[in-house]
Amino acid sequence: MIKHNKNRFVPILLSLGVVVGILLGSFFANHFSGNRLSIINNSSNKIFDLFHLIDDQYVDTVDIPDLVERSLPQILKELDPHSTYITAAEVEESMQDLKGSFS
Repeated sequence: MIKHNKNRFVPILLSLGVVVGILLGSFFANHFSGNRLSIINNSSNKIFDLFHLIDDQYVDTVDIPDLVERSLPQILKELDPHSTYITAAEVEESMQDLKGSFS
């Protein structure tokens, strides 16, 4: 009878441990990633503001989507020689080469 009472608490303790683990994990994930997210948001706001300023105040008409597409490879080029930007059309083209059928 005593052995049966001990086994009854094992699932409760395991469930409690899982809940505490989830809560601690989400707390630490939010706590430590918050700094990086604010840096990314501030930087992306600068880029957004720049494109908005160009679109709004530049003398000539500028195709902003095209400017963004041309800017992305330059940004990635600054990281290292191995990082590149691939457009959706280039991805589709490369996927066509990989598609095939086997008989």
